[in-house]
Amino acid sequence: MDLEEFYQRERYADFVREADHDRQVRAAEQALEHKPFYKSLLSVVGGKLIEVGNRLQDNVETVKPAPMFSATKRA
Repeated sequence: MDLEEFYQRERYADFVREADHDRQVRAAEQALEHKPFYKSLLSVVGGKLIEVGNRLQDNVETVKPAPMFSATKRA
């Protein structure tokens, strides 16, 4: 086998590896595009939890805070 033939085989092997890598990347991207059915459900539940949390926080914030004690006053 001469040097030219060796280079041609290596270039061909590089092209094959690159094509295989591209196929794998495309397959992974397509797998990420398909959202499972529960993703939208989790989004809705998360939104409702945020609404309830905000309502609870509003109820707590309307209560007058306890007075602050000063460390310099002695009893």
